[in-house]
Amino acid sequence: MLNELARKMIRTRVPAKLTGSEPLAHPSGNISVLLVDPRRWTQEALVRAFEATGRDLRVHSFSDPSNLFQAQAQEAPAIVLLNITGLTARDDRVVAAVNTARSFLPDLPIAVLSDSIQRADIVTALKLGLNGYMPISMPLQCAVEALRFVAAGGNYIPAEALLAEARPEDPMPAPKGQSLQNLAVAIGGDSLTPRERAVLHCLQRGKSNKHIARELSMREATVKVHVHHIMKKLGAINRTQAALLAEDSDCVY
Repeated sequence: MLNELARKMIRTRVPAKLTGSEPLAHPSGNISVLLVDPRRWTQEALVRAFEATGRDLRVHSFSDPSNLFQAQAQEAPAIVLLNITGLTARDDRVVAAVNTARSFLPDLPIAVLSDSIQRADIVTALKLGLNGYMPISMPLQCAVEALRFVAAGGNYIPAEALLAEARPEDPMPAPKGQSLQNLAVAIGGDSLTPRERAVLHCLQRGKSNKHIARELSMREATVKVHVHHIMKKLGAINRTQAALLAEDSDCVY
């Protein structure tokens, strides 16, 4: 089920941010990418490659995540991109970089460039609350599309990597202190309201807040409240993990 959801997540185009607002971009329509890479030559190469391939991308580079405070002066930054090649999502330095980026720019989605396609690393990235996991083995044009997708409020993970290493006996862990049996009760029982279960079902199909609001005939702000309550009740750190946990619980609607 994790693999099925991963496939849906990549193929679905989501035109609104996770918060339900419109994607942040320059008035010209360009998408502002905040690239963090400590290696000067790869930093410059990535800036040139992304801007040449994605004409709507404006890449601002930083050598350390602590320098992201300068990004507050940038006009409408849309996404943070961390180059973690040579490391894994489990490395303490990566966790620290993610936390630092989030402390300066808490409302922005965060994606990583990685040379690992190990399933464990991808799942760890999801548990960290990352919105995009982009292996450097993917074509550059696909990476540009992934950046646009994440900046617009989507979540990108490489489904192929998950499918290649899929192991039915190795599902995504439930939140600490919460068994999948209890999780199924929370989803299917009285813990989630009927409206919240309907919203959760939409999340599993990769729909944005705007699309959920249209489908369920409610206000976007109401959808945001439901998503917040769902995450809290399921013990999920973001909407992606909530959908994954619901998928792994084998709950039938």
